[in-house]
Amino acid sequence: MSKVLQILVSSEFALFKRNDSNEFALTYNFPPKTQILGLLGAIIGLSGYSKNESKADFYEKLKGFKVAIIPVDENNKAVTEPPKKTVITYNNYHGYGSMEEGGILQVREQLLIEPRYRIFIFGEGEYYDKLKKKLEMHEYFYTPYLGKNEFLAVVEYEGEKDAIKTTKGNIKISSIFLRDYGIFAMSERGNRNEIQFIIVEEYPVSFDTNYLYQKKIVIYSDGMHIPNYEKVEKDGFRILEVEGQHLFFI
Repeated sequence: MSKVLQILVSSEFALFKRNDSNEFALTYNFPPKTQILGLLGAIIGLSGYSKNESKADFYEKLKGFKVAIIPVDENNKAVTEPPKKTVITYNNYHGYGSMEEGGILQVREQLLIEPRYRIFIFGEGEYYDKLKKKLEMHEYFYTPYLGKNEFLAVVEYEGEKDAIKTTKGNIKISSIFLRDYGIFAMSERGNRNEIQFIIVEEYPVSFDTNYLYQKKIVIYSDGMHIPNYEKVEKDGFRILEVEGQHLFFI
């Protein structure tokens, strides 16, 4: 039996900026794993990107961690619809903005409204222990935020939970999961088990050696799944059962 840390993370707004939009800043529906590791690194006290370094300290130290993500509502129940979003426009007079004609750059950004996620962290060793201690003491070395430093994150520690490895059977995966590692189980009528909702998006799961996003398609749904357990294991991911929920750890 393994152990995982369980936290609730929320904010008034969030921007998990996509790198494939030129017109204006679009957001992912779910926090990329790389940004989750950045948030955990902030709690522990690991540095981020530096002009004098080619690597991010938090990522190099924490990239072995696995995380599972469940979007939840204000009552901490799993959501069954896409997150609420809005688009804002503002004038930037600073930095690159000052180089524009007239000294003003008009910026448009898509934001998530009141995002809230239950996040499970699987890891071991020195930094897992440091993270657990910080969470237990409600102490954060740096202020955590969701995508932009003005969107301060509220982090609520829900404890360390028992986790049992799942290796067989058709299951309902309660978290987001990678599409390449399973299929929806079909019912006799041909319906996909009367799925009520499904959210699909391309999602950053890691950085490459140049710190560019490595992406895979993720799915969040209430349908049943037939995981390819052999492939999950081979590629270093995990499916763990935590308090009756089957979770895909990316």
